[in-house]
Amino acid sequence: MNAVVKPLAKIIRCSLKTVIIPDELKIAKVIPVYKAGAKNKFSNYKPTSILPFFSNSFDKIVYARLINCLNKLDIITASQYGFRKEIY
Repeated sequence: MNAVVKPLAKIIRCSLKTVIIPDELKIAKVIPVYKAGAKNKFSNYKPTSILPFFSNSFDKIVYARLINCLNKLDIITASQYGFRKEIY
């Protein structure tokens, strides 16, 4: 596992420093997911993107760093609560 973690950490640090996201992280496999109704109608399907594992990890790391910075600088007000963990 260490053989994978160190190179990925280096890529993430480099990406955050240069503000460049590798093109490989922007590629998703889009699959149609059936909702309801007639299966032969396109409108009864919704597109779902399947991202590579590394892209999800990258997103979580960037989110954690951004939220930490915003909280530390007290930029987000208490009335901005959408998509945030409850803070007591």
